[in-house]
Amino acid sequence: MLGTPRQLVWLLAVASFLWGVAWAEPVQAAGANDEVLEGIIDGILESEVGTQQYDKALQNLEAAKGICEGGACSAEAEAKLLAVVGTVQALDGQDGAAKKSFKQALRKDSDVELPSKFANDDVKSIFAEVKGTKSTKQAAGCRGRFKGRGRKPFGWKSAEAFFCYTEAKAAESDEDYGRCADEARSSLEVESRTGTRTVLARCLELGNRWNEAIAEYQEVGRTAPKSGQFTAGRKARARAATLQRRMPALNLKPPDDVDDLVVKLDGTELPLEILEAEIPIDPGEHEIVASGKQGGTPVGFSQNIELEPDESITVLLTLSPGNPDPQTQKILKCLAEGKTPRECLPTASETVSGDLTYRVGVEASGYTDDMDVDVATPSLSFSVENTTDGWGVGAAFLLDVVTAASIDILATASPRWREARYVPAINGHKKFGDWDVSGRASLSREPDYLSGSVGATVTADFVQKTVTPSLGFEYSHDINGRTQTDFDVFGKRINRFAITAGVGMVLDKATFASTSFVTVIEDGDLSKPYRHVPMFAADVAPQVSPGLVIDAVNFFREPERPLEQLPLSRKRFAVAFAIAHRFADATIRASERLYIDTWGTKATTTDARFMYDLLKELRIWPHARFHAQTAASFYELAYVIQRTPDGRAILPSLRTGDRELGPLIAVTVGGGMRYEFGARRSLGLSLAGDFIYSRFLDHLFVKQRLGGFGALGFDAEFE
Repeated sequence: MLGTPRQLVWLLAVASFLWGVAWAEPVQAAGANDEVLEGIIDGILESEVGTQQYDKALQNLEAAKGICEGGACSAEAEAKLLAVVGTVQALDGQDGAAKKSFKQALRKDSDVELPSKFANDDVKSIFAEVKGTKSTKQAAGCRGRFKGRGRKPFGWKSAEAFFCYTEAKAAESDEDYGRCADEARSSLEVESRTGTRTVLARCLELGNRWNEAIAEYQEVGRTAPKSGQFTAGRKARARAATLQRRMPALNLKPPDDVDDLVVKLDGTELPLEILEAEIPIDPGEHEIVASGKQGGTPVGFSQNIELEPDESITVLLTLSPGNPDPQTQKILKCLAEGKTPRECLPTASETVSGDLTYRVGVEASGYTDDMDVDVATPSLSFSVENTTDGWGVGAAFLLDVVTAASIDILATASPRWREARYVPAINGHKKFGDWDVSGRASLSREPDYLSGSVGATVTADFVQKTVTPSLGFEYSHDINGRTQTDFDVFGKRINRFAITAGVGMVLDKATFASTSFVTVIEDGDLSKPYRHVPMFAADVAPQVSPGLVIDAVNFFREPERPLEQLPLSRKRFAVAFAIAHRFADATIRASERLYIDTWGTKATTTDARFMYDLLKELRIWPHARFHAQTAASFYELAYVIQRTPDGRAILPSLRTGDRELGPLIAVTVGGGMRYEFGARRSLGLSLAGDFIYSRFLDHLFVKQRLGGFGALGFDAEFE
């Protein structure tokens, strides 16, 4: 909130003027607001600066910049405003920020002067330093300033090229990226060198000229290996790919009822046929201007936007007579809400993303059902990604706390139990050109079960990254034991091998499809050491019906209580198909998975969700899933026990009481939401929930189950 009546006066002056500008004629002469801007600057100098309220002065000066939108101030007036901003920053001890403001002021007007009444010796020294650098280095291009001075160093063919190269490096250090690019190009005109072209590409990138930077990085990637500079070529190709992936996109939606439509982006007229298509565009500030006629009446549209990397913006070209500038509308609305000028007019970030991206996530999820099974699962994950060198590493930890007292457990004389499972995991990947090799390892520890696994996947990018085949392998070794019993005393070893092959395809700019095939081979005894299977006489078994209650089962069963016994090997096969399509404000995803194994189980799983962008920061989605499966070939509702003439029992060699191996159907419905906030929406909050209804078609004790799953997660990404 604003702190003083004087600050309110200046803010109201700015807001009142902006309101007048918003509803004035669309076309305004350049420099029309110079006098008003000068009056506001003088008032801020006499009040806030004169009383050393530097923070408030900077806030009001930032708000005053809104008066110059759309070219309403001359370059000289804007330069004066920037010079005053730099003066206040220097007085406040912000020397680095002051230098940047002075540099911007001198670019607009090389003759700009400081406010003499408030510029002390320290301020003048900083300004003189910046101005002296500008005057000497901008007097002429490097080739014009060379004049035969200097010698060529070892390895260079031209002293002139080397001089321009050093000038480009100096400009880069001064953060004058436009001059850096000019000097680097001048050097390349004389002598083509990989290092010089890399400097050119980097300065173009830092100056938000990404389209040009990508072309230069690609040229380095193409030519550097020819001179043995393989690392430089690889890094340049990776950087070009990163910029292409992170390139902002603009989508312009024209109205249907406007004739003679002309749309200009940064002063360049756009062909009408590319409207409504995604236009790759450099990050930074851009101006959109449109004009036409609506029912014979001239209409217009103007909007300034600022695009960040990875950002995609859709702009509706709402042309109307005397349409106020949307940016001004936004400022006025913000000011009307009582926010400070700094909140309403934030300065554009002048930093460039680093190569390292860090991600951290925490999640708490839970499951419960009407069979007295409860699961609580907190988890934590962390990863580091190097976008330039194409590598990343990550780690995760998950804890499962399970409590169970389902009716079929109690029916086999096992008490209610509770146990915890600990799952640490690590992963990493490295890119080699168009190939990406990833690896992972995890450990799962329970009181009666131990599992360790390792795996690797190779992925490739073909046809300009529109076709991405992959091949993966995973091995795990499990020990199935008993609680409070050493694995060396009782432990069944299980080996598991999995091979996954797949391919992803970009069908068009909004549609992605993938297919995959998975083979899993299990070798070992998967039988549960606690599960007892009821046995029935041959004449009783036909009378047993699904869902028979505990007392009835105990009444009809034979006295023998053998443990579960499953086959000692199993081969699983699954094929999956998925497709995702992006609409203007929504995305739909659907997948189908078909499954079969050597135990005779066949299954189908269909999953779909529709994600809708309620706001730019808020996405919601409904979710639906259907699963159906047949029983394993040895599964029986009522297993029959045979007896010899002397009364000895002959048990079925294979037997199970696992309802998940019987015939069943399951339906899941639910939804979720994700809210992104913070700088560049780098923080995310996710909430999801599902209800799962399962119908067991041929099982003792239970016929159905209703469960619920929920998860709340938070993640952050920073560079």
